[in-house]
Amino acid sequence: MRPDTADAVRGDAGARLTELAALYAELDGRIAASAWPEVVTLLGRAQELIATLAQSADAPRTGPAAGDDAEMEIDALARAVIDGHARVLRNAEAARTAAAATLAGARRGRERAARYRAPGAPEAFFTSRTV
Repeated sequence: MRPDTADAVRGDAGARLTELAALYAELDGRIAASAWPEVVTLLGRAQELIATLAQSADAPRTGPAAGDDAEMEIDALARAVIDGHARVLRNAEAARTAAAATLAGARRGRERAARYRAPGAPEAFFTSRTV
């Protein structure tokens, strides 16, 4: 790969990593807001970006040494994406746990309601005061 092509690939990877980092930040907010349809859409886009990055990572590389500034910038972006991914997973797990607790509470409420019986009409009870 020519150096200008390598720079283009690095620039493309950098742009995709930046977009992925922003996507993870948005996912974090959507999970916190329990906006699940939007989360599904954003996860689809994240999968597309990850697949594209994986393809570009598998491409053979030639050009400048791995220690140049562009490579360091790409590594920093990749670390930010990994941190964002881990944060989104933690928040999704917390949201799942909260949803499970809410569902368990609703189930307990339904079970209690099913066992509840309205007091029956009082039966006529006649007694004599004279014994």
